[in-house]
Amino acid sequence: MTDLAFQLAHLAPGDRSGFDAMLRIYQRSIEPSEQKSASEIAAIAGNPSYSILVLSVNGEVRGFSISFFPSGDFWLLEYLAVDESLRSHGFGRTLFLAAKNAAYERNPNAPCILEVDDPSAGPTPDNNAARRFRFYRGLGCRRIEGLDYILPLAANGTPPRMTLLVHGIDDRDTLPKGQLARWLETIYRDVYARHSNDPRLVTMMSPLPDNVCLESF
Repeated sequence: MTDLAFQLAHLAPGDRSGFDAMLRIYQRSIEPSEQKSASEIAAIAGNPSYSILVLSVNGEVRGFSISFFPSGDFWLLEYLAVDESLRSHGFGRTLFLAAKNAAYERNPNAPCILEVDDPSAGPTPDNNAARRFRFYRGLGCRRIEGLDYILPLAANGTPPRMTLLVHGIDDRDTLPKGQLARWLETIYRDVYARHSNDPRLVTMMSPLPDNVCLESF
């Protein structure tokens, strides 16, 4: 872990400079086809179902996490990024653990879901899927096996092949298909404003068994 002094805080409503700094990191760090528009991110900042944590170093925002908390039995770590100049210093892990702690205060028993690029995708100058996958696995996240996740965004091109990870289910190796289906319907409806009977949900769920395997530790 770095010796640099840092602070973690929830992005305050009306903090325009903090939001703008976060947005710049977001637009530089997230694969373009996986980004929402600036106006959509601004709407998230004012939505009580969301939590935005910002990490500041020397008074400047240098990283963030965006988490979505539905009324159900999970939460979604939608985005997490650190400014490129500060990567590999432990700040990503710090943000993940801070987001996890914030989620625990809302719902102590809810597992975390993460949308990530499939690690088989080859790296590009701006997107190293395998490295990101290893990062989350190192934090104890497990792949939902057999699920080819379809990210329902298209404004900036077609997203790469994706998968879902889960954190916080350590006592079993399978997930009921019906529970996973409810999670995906909630994400499509409440995160991406898609209908809960979107045909892509059927495409994702139909090949899966009644008990979906989780990646072994």
